[in-house]
Amino acid sequence: MADINTALEASKDAMEQLILAGERTRTTWTSPRAPGKWSPSQIVEHVARSLEESANVAAGRPSKFPKLPGVVHPIVRGLLLKRVLRKAAFPKAKTNKAMDPMSGPATVGEGRVRLEMAHQKFAEVCRQTASHGERMRTTIFGAVRVEDYVRFMELHTRHHGKQRSTVSRWCPWHTMNRSRIVFARRSALGTTSPNARCSAASPSCTAVGCAAESLDAI
Repeated sequence: MADINTALEASKDAMEQLILAGERTRTTWTSPRAPGKWSPSQIVEHVARSLEESANVAAGRPSKFPKLPGVVHPIVRGLLLKRVLRKAAFPKAKTNKAMDPMSGPATVGEGRVRLEMAHQKFAEVCRQTASHGERMRTTIFGAVRVEDYVRFMELHTRHHGKQRSTVSRWCPWHTMNRSRIVFARRSALGTTSPNARCSAASPSCTAVGCAAESLDAI
């Protein structure tokens, strides 16, 4: 059980970091970081749903995750699961409708409770599955080691925690208009040209909505 306990402790730490990042957002808790993006509240709801549905998977119950044909499980396992575990990083991807919340917990305190309860369910069923020496039979990857799946979910949580940390460090979208952001970015590049290409694009630019997401030209 040592491996599963270690994996779950790391997952719990990722959850705690996500909560702490949310606490720093304060008045921007329900404000999207950019047009078309999730608010910190929605990110928490997405992660909580992912943990709850993962608990259903581990327990052998129906889940709201996509159900892929068994023949593609080895391919997806190699392209996504193993890649994420190897690189310790999540690629950019779109989620399915069930994991795409329209809203989330109304307050940071409610967000903490939501996450803690979801992670508790996830941890309990993962420990039970691991104690029986069984593998998790997922609808996306097929049968995988419980510890590998827990690590995958930890990295998923940390991925969204980084998004929240970015929000807390930079001006929220609704407090800084687009023209001021663009002007500041051009100034940093030492140009006033409207056709200047931004070679300094970073996640923080997207967080404040600088020239939409592409940052091709500001």
